[in-house]
Amino acid sequence: MKRTAVILLAIGLVIPAIAHATDERSAPEPVERRALGPLEDILSIPLGTTQEISKALEGTLFNLGEINVSQGRLGSRLGEGSAFVLPRNITVLRQPQLEESGSGSLTDTIGQLEGVTLSDDVGGGLAARLDLRGFGGEGRQALVMLDGMRAVEPFDNSTTWHLYPKQFLRQVEVQRGGGSTIYGEGALSGVLRMKTKGPTTDKRLMTEHSYGDHASRTHYVEASGTEGPLGYFVGGRYATTDGYRQNADHEGAQALTKLTYAWSDKLSMENALYLADNETGIPGPLTQREVDADRRQKDPDGQYGDQFDDKLIQNALTLAAYLESVDVELTSQLGYRWREQGSVQSFGGAFGGKSINSIDTETWSEVLQASWRTESAKHDNRLTVGVEASKDDIHNPNSFVSFSFGPFAADRAIDRRMLGAYAQDHVTLWDRLILEAGARYDRIDWDIYDLRTPSLDKRKQAEGWSPQIGAEYRLYDPLAVYASYAESFKVADANALIFETPNLFSPNPDIDPQRARHHEAGVRYAHPLLGSVRAAVFYIETKKEILFNDLSNLNENFDTVRTGLELADELALTDRLQVFTNLTLTRAEFDNGAFDGKTVPLVPEARWTAGASYEPLDGLKLSAQATGNHGQYALNDFKNIFPIDDYWTLAAKVSYHRGNWQVYVRAENLLGEEYSSFVTSNAVDTVNYNPAPKSYIEAGVRVEL
Repeated sequence: MKRTAVILLAIGLVIPAIAHATDERSAPEPVERRALGPLEDILSIPLGTTQEISKALEGTLFNLGEINVSQGRLGSRLGEGSAFVLPRNITVLRQPQLEESGSGSLTDTIGQLEGVTLSDDVGGGLAARLDLRGFGGEGRQALVMLDGMRAVEPFDNSTTWHLYPKQFLRQVEVQRGGGSTIYGEGALSGVLRMKTKGPTTDKRLMTEHSYGDHASRTHYVEASGTEGPLGYFVGGRYATTDGYRQNADHEGAQALTKLTYAWSDKLSMENALYLADNETGIPGPLTQREVDADRRQKDPDGQYGDQFDDKLIQNALTLAAYLESVDVELTSQLGYRWREQGSVQSFGGAFGGKSINSIDTETWSEVLQASWRTESAKHDNRLTVGVEASKDDIHNPNSFVSFSFGPFAADRAIDRRMLGAYAQDHVTLWDRLILEAGARYDRIDWDIYDLRTPSLDKRKQAEGWSPQIGAEYRLYDPLAVYASYAESFKVADANALIFETPNLFSPNPDIDPQRARHHEAGVRYAHPLLGSVRAAVFYIETKKEILFNDLSNLNENFDTVRTGLELADELALTDRLQVFTNLTLTRAEFDNGAFDGKTVPLVPEARWTAGASYEPLDGLKLSAQATGNHGQYALNDFKNIFPIDDYWTLAAKVSYHRGNWQVYVRAENLLGEEYSSFVTSNAVDTVNYNPAPKSYIEAGVRVEL
């Protein structure tokens, strides 16, 4: 493995030399071009000027044309480039898409993209799980980031998505597979990058208020502007709902403050402070009989007091300096993250009781990055190198009081340290051939403390390489083909290291890291005025994937294989009508052992989305999106004896914009489909359902001053 990484890194470092060598050769003799046919005329429509592209993108609902993404671990003006010049399937959700979608939650909006797996056991994004390319039915194999910092929890690599409402976001990047080496450990299935809004050039004040079913209401306000070298953004949100089911209530408040200061065009600073405080009820799962009796009831074995509380403080200080003499940009980000989670949950049956759990995490992180760019008539070379370090202090006291045995109590802590170094090179030759290669090395160290029984203290260390190489060739300016190979890895999270069996608190620190080998090939047509069409195929071989086996009550390593096809298009049929469709076909199987050939639970074999946006009159916009899910098995069902019912849902939105105000009405699950996206089992004889909301209607108003 190390030999492979070194070879790929060497290839990446050789690419700049090739690029420079091409400059020293004489230009080839001009060749007389043949006349283009009708199809080639369409394929080679020129991309247009930057002004035309920017104008075309204003107000569009879907992902038309070339959208910039960060090619470095941190944002950099030397590292920004189009998502369509990277040899992998990347989708970008911009602010208009996030705002105009008929889906209210961020997770439902992301879940409409190809290659995304979504489940939610409460609804409305309050207990959502997102993952990519058939990984992680529980949504723990993708690396999620907010403003350059890791948003996944060090305790179990999960993401509490309702902490990050889409009102604060200007862009979300969905990078599938292992196509980028710069993120390192944790990005087993890919990366989801969230970028928050920032200062505007002019002073701006916007407020939005909405009211919906189940006593739901949301209030949001933001102010931004720039005064000389100082830019500012301040936003606040408050939301509350009784929820679709009993004991599914939620109350949350979030705030974002962002300050930027430019000493010059070569030296700048940004500080982003994000705060969140939420309380969410836990309705619990239901049996089929209980769903038939009343799908809105809470788990009869649970208690009305069952709830989940979480608080978050995150601050990211970023400094950027441009060294013009050598055309290098240096970027540094110092991050601090504090997270407090607490839950109270009741269980019935022979082993019934109450579980009280607390997870406190404090994280310090630092990223240092250098971006270098050279250009000539024949090549454009972008080299990014960097170092990332972080330290997580995790404290997890918990107790379980049973009606028939116990009580049990545990008090454990983990110190987790990560150090990573990466290099990635991206070269464009003759405006047609794009080569990319890189590698990252990570080392993770744990100190595991049993605060009640110090003799059980343990230490663990893991390391791994994440190499990548890819190429893209532009047949015409908007049309390209690409292929890539990458490896990614993820170590066991703190939860897997601490617990073997739920509520028995046995340490299990010997689980091996999991490693995935990603193969991808694709073709895409992307034009800023017409839209984009893309297709990708992937093959992923995963060694020692960590899954919880309910038959043995152990977290275990399994070998798995995933093959898939992703098809998508976003098209502007007229200046008033835009449509999009996508389809993902995935086959995720165990590759050996007792479950060889069986489907990995909670991974849909087929998932599709179709939508349209139409503006019949100036200011009046109609949009709708339908999403279908087919061919899943319940979580923990390694034997594939509990299939989940197929379902599809329809969301729609009507909005009217005039002057500085807008009113809208939106509906989710418009046709009242009865389904559960998160179904669990004990792998033997019991299946539990988490019914999704049957329908939801909301009306709102937005005013900008």
